[in-house]
Amino acid sequence: MAEGDKEGGGVAEAVLMRKRLYKFLIGFVVSVAISIMLLIALIWSVGNKPAAPTEGFVKASVALTKNMDMSVDPCNNFYDYACGGWMRSNVIPDDRNDWSNFVMLKQTTSVTLYTVFEEKQKQDTHPVYEKKVLDMYDSCMDRTALDELANDPLKDYAMSIIDAGSRNDALALATRTGVDFFLGTYIDADLADPTIYTLFVHQSAYGLALKEHYLNDTKYGEEVQKPYRAYIKDLLAKLTDNEAGANTSANTIWGFETCVADGMLDPDELRQVEDISDVTLYKDATFGSEFFEKTMESKIGSEKTVDPDSRISYVKSFVDHVDGCITSDLSDEKDFKTYLALRYIMRYSTYAQKAWRDISWGYAAKVSGVDIKPARWKSCIDLTMNVFPFAIGRIFTDEIFREDSKKSTMEMIGYIKESFESLLPDLSWMDDETREKSVAKAEAVDHKIGYPDWTYDNDKLNDYDKDVTITKDNQLENILSAMLVNMNRDFEVLNNVVDRKKWFMSPAVVNAYYNPKGNEMVFPAAILQPPFFFATHPMYVNFGSIGVVIGHELTHGFDDNGRKYDKDGKKVDWWSDEVTEKFTEQTQCMIDQYGNYTILGHPVNGRLTLGENIADNGGVKQAFRAYKNWVKKNGKEPSLPGTTITNEQAFFLSYAQIWCQKKTDIAYRDMTTQDPHSPGPQRVEGPLINSKDFAEAFNCAPGTKMAPADDSTRCTVW
Repeated sequence: MAEGDKEGGGVAEAVLMRKRLYKFLIGFVVSVAISIMLLIALIWSVGNKPAAPTEGFVKASVALTKNMDMSVDPCNNFYDYACGGWMRSNVIPDDRNDWSNFVMLKQTTSVTLYTVFEEKQKQDTHPVYEKKVLDMYDSCMDRTALDELANDPLKDYAMSIIDAGSRNDALALATRTGVDFFLGTYIDADLADPTIYTLFVHQSAYGLALKEHYLNDTKYGEEVQKPYRAYIKDLLAKLTDNEAGANTSANTIWGFETCVADGMLDPDELRQVEDISDVTLYKDATFGSEFFEKTMESKIGSEKTVDPDSRISYVKSFVDHVDGCITSDLSDEKDFKTYLALRYIMRYSTYAQKAWRDISWGYAAKVSGVDIKPARWKSCIDLTMNVFPFAIGRIFTDEIFREDSKKSTMEMIGYIKESFESLLPDLSWMDDETREKSVAKAEAVDHKIGYPDWTYDNDKLNDYDKDVTITKDNQLENILSAMLVNMNRDFEVLNNVVDRKKWFMSPAVVNAYYNPKGNEMVFPAAILQPPFFFATHPMYVNFGSIGVVIGHELTHGFDDNGRKYDKDGKKVDWWSDEVTEKFTEQTQCMIDQYGNYTILGHPVNGRLTLGENIADNGGVKQAFRAYKNWVKKNGKEPSLPGTTITNEQAFFLSYAQIWCQKKTDIAYRDMTTQDPHSPGPQRVEGPLINSKDFAEAFNCAPGTKMAPADDSTRCTVW
């Protein structure tokens, strides 16, 4: 398959003209709709109504109603009612196997960055941080220069690993690429003392995502194992120019990874990995062989060593198992080095010359079911974001972020916290002591909104990436330079005091997170955009979208994992045994509820998704209560013009439409086995079936699908 033949954007001008025509037609229709609704608003304003809907209300009405299917009974299938129109009008793009409002916002963010980059490239001068971002992007976009290189940088470095003088020398070279080989390692706040950075060792990512992928030949032999084994062989054949030798090495590597898989934890077990980790002093930890120590030396750098008295958290049983597999399957030095070289190539082949990209893409197409490549600019935006998360975040926030968004979000956080605390007395499973401690923890939750303040100090931003070397003619060298700098930066803080101002996510990422060790919620600028946040839309729409996200992240502090950390971020048992037992009973209800859902025949894993399901349910409940409290203090808002939708109904519609979603069978297969989030339809249905507020808002009769006849069957945790 030729690279240019099936790449999105290959006929750029035609696509651009279609997009312009499409945008014109959509804009025309929306403008007409808005004009009509503004006329309704004008008629409203000259009547006896106390307040008139603004243009923002009109736009919210258009946005919500165009996604709906009002022929569906909301009490029997609320997902189809809320998203039916969206499902009809949206198709999965050729270069993806999924599509959703969430993904659309990510693409909108990428388009914003692409447009900004194109404009900035016309300028003569740039701040240092901006010049590095643009040069990195240019080096990615210029495939001609990459493909015409006289040498093969990917192969050259891989062969240096294979030709290294010893196993340890090979491991040192390989580790400098930022790839985790046998064990994953990272630096984070200590479990017992979250003010100090300590070392964590965990299960590394291997070629296939799941233990079952390796061990269940019947289920995954044809669709997963066979393409992967062929991929290994093809990469090794390209590397060594030896087809027969590549086949032998591929079989050896498959045997090693299958051995490792036998000791792997499943995704639902990994969610609670810190519960089964061994915590000890570094000097008392046992790793079986010297390979781990060599890896740590390479990551920390030659000028620093691990303090023997520092703490380490690791799953000893898995470490021992991996060491045994290295001994049994990679005892030959050449096999050991070849495996390191292969994993390096797997990580970076998509950034190498065409022959490597074709092998990588051929494999990706087989396992994803997508045979159209994303437009090059999309991949290059993603790559540049990974290399320079905060520099690109600055560029993005300069372009789109409104400071009043931060103020509005902070106000909503206050209402959500107040709502959470007001709901605690309703929880019969919780005793007074735990309730009081939960209030204290909720009040102590910190929040970060938009971007880190230091990114608006040009000197600090320039300094952050000063050691990253970027040239326009060798993107692989650029990536490796950035990976080495980032790895050393992460590991140089070992045993230092934790930086509570640190962000773990770029401001340009469409997401949010809760950090239990910092007891903090973080909302990057990119998620404070439609459909999650609208500065001019009704508050019932905003509380239904970003308000639920805020409640979701707050609830993570009290889900089946977050509850194990106190208000200061210490992993400590601050609940009584009786309360813990009752909590477990409440969560079992949710495990069973979601475990009974299927999508395209794929069962949802109620245990894997438990934390996210608890957060979804809690987020909806808290955000709705918060909105009602907002109304008490600020007065009732006008309803959506041109509709009979009540404000309470619009809240739930706003929530549901975040999760309008389409995926292929393969995408749902992978999601239900690997992703801790439930699929979109279940993220809508599950929390709303459990919500009395929803049933009241839509007057759902008991016994309908969305309103259980027996109220006790509703699952409630928070």
